[in-house]
Amino acid sequence: MIALLALLLLLAGCGGGTPTRFYALVPAPAPHAAAGCPGPPLGVDRVSLPDALDRQELVRLGDGGQLQLSGEQRWAGPLDSMIQHTLAQDLRQRLPSRLVLLPGDPSPPGGIDQIAVVVERFAPGPGASVTLQADWSRRSRQGQASAARPERIAVPAPGGDPALPMSQALGALADRIVASLCA
Repeated sequence: MIALLALLLLLAGCGGGTPTRFYALVPAPAPHAAAGCPGPPLGVDRVSLPDALDRQELVRLGDGGQLQLSGEQRWAGPLDSMIQHTLAQDLRQRLPSRLVLLPGDPSPPGGIDQIAVVVERFAPGPGASVTLQADWSRRSRQGQASAARPERIAVPAPGGDPALPMSQALGALADRIVASLCA
């Protein structure tokens, strides 16, 4: 009887923890659409993440390079896929005169130019900010690749919701990609 009571008390205590929150990245509003930037259709090919960031739990950067995994904050899906899809949507908003394909869209005849992104750092960190450090390159439909372009973007992250400033950082990356493509 005492063992049963102890088991019930233990189970009751397990259910009172902090609820798990799930986050998704969303397209960031474009400050303005690029006018007169024609070009071939464009897609976001792939996004590479370091293993330390490629996980279900939200990762925060601590002091001294320490990584902190959240037990209560999780991504709603694979982070690399969310980055790829959100960046494609951001580019589509910013390039209305150009066909920008979302992941899974069929390629038109003649092929598309592809944007590849290699993320080195993308997480909330100390100092109430999110840092996105990534290299991006463009491969033309003829197979010619541009040199990798390093980008470092910091966005203030004053609240507890990490997805919004991370989405804003991806929007800023899209702004820089568009500026380069349209130059």
